[in-house]
Amino acid sequence: MTMLFTPLDCERALSKRISWYTQDMIFRNPQERIALPKAPSVAVKAGHGQYIRLDGWVTMMIKILTWDDNLNRNGYRDTLNIVNRIISGIQDEVVLDNSFMLQDHPIEFELIEDPAFDYYSYFLGMILVRYGLMSYGPADQPLNEVGPDTSTIVVNKGIVTGVTDPTVNPPPLSREDLFG
Repeated sequence: MTMLFTPLDCERALSKRISWYTQDMIFRNPQERIALPKAPSVAVKAGHGQYIRLDGWVTMMIKILTWDDNLNRNGYRDTLNIVNRIISGIQDEVVLDNSFMLQDHPIEFELIEDPAFDYYSYFLGMILVRYGLMSYGPADQPLNEVGPDTSTIVVNKGIVTGVTDPTVNPPPLSREDLFG
């Protein structure tokens, strides 16, 4: 059975949202000066996760690269601006793509500085954020709850049953469950 709503799906959904959060930001670009990757850029990676019988979680690693060749070395501010914009967007949208719920876990960020190597004129940052995953349970119960605050959804011959809480978004159904 193929898994739906996997960490890779969370990665793709978060990448799309980050593009939207940062679409109107303008930063300096090295253009044609050097043959290194263009900046600014943001990379999203499903870095660490865990499945248990009823649910799971994934820690998304968001890596940020900015560029500023000004000798005052204030380019880290661009990185922090992107970090703040992304974290603000993540906190505003608690449920990502109607599939992944932001966990009650700290959102961590860090400016990456290595005393052994000078990255100047590039400035690096990273954000760690945790989202909940849906996990398949026993054969008699195809979908289980995503966390302690969501309802259990059981699909029985095309009929969706379960106790729902109107204040909580239930986990999404798979295509097989909806279309047979």
